Amino acid sequence: MAVVLANVSFGALVFGPIGWGLMLSVFVAEWVLLTWLTTRRLFNRDSLRASIVSNSVSGIIGIAWSTLHNGGWWLVLWIPWVSGNELEGSDPWGFFAYFIVACFVSIGVECVVNLWILGKHGRELVIYATIVANLVSSVGLGLCIFLLGAS
Repeated sequence: MAVVLANVSFGALVFGPIGWGLMLSVFVAEWVLLTWLTTRRLFNRDSLRASIVSNSVSGIIGIAWSTLHNGGWWLVLWIPWVSGNELEGSDPWGFFAYFIVACFVSIGVECVVNLWILGKHGRELVIYATIVANLVSSVGLGLCIFLLGAS
């Protein structure tokens, strides 16, 4: 069964089973990467807490920003060079632009939160780990959504 993203807001996707699976995979990927890059261990409660809190804060800011920016549209980011009020799954450059903007905003927010929670590991290491974790999860998430939309 194909998922058509061109006519469905990202909010509708996120609040369905596929979206929950994608969000869970982002949490787990970032948790594992944060843990490994900051402690060289496979499990760390502080990294788990940092992943949950930073992704939640980033998500809440994203929902609030898109809701205010778009007059009530949840999880839909309007960028003039991408499309109207929806991300067009058929426009690969617009899709790419959307995820670049979302990735950089997310990295900024998550660096602040992760420094607060994981600061004892050193500022540079936490920022590096946050950037790597977000780039890996963003590329993976973007690829999954693009492939779902293209199928």
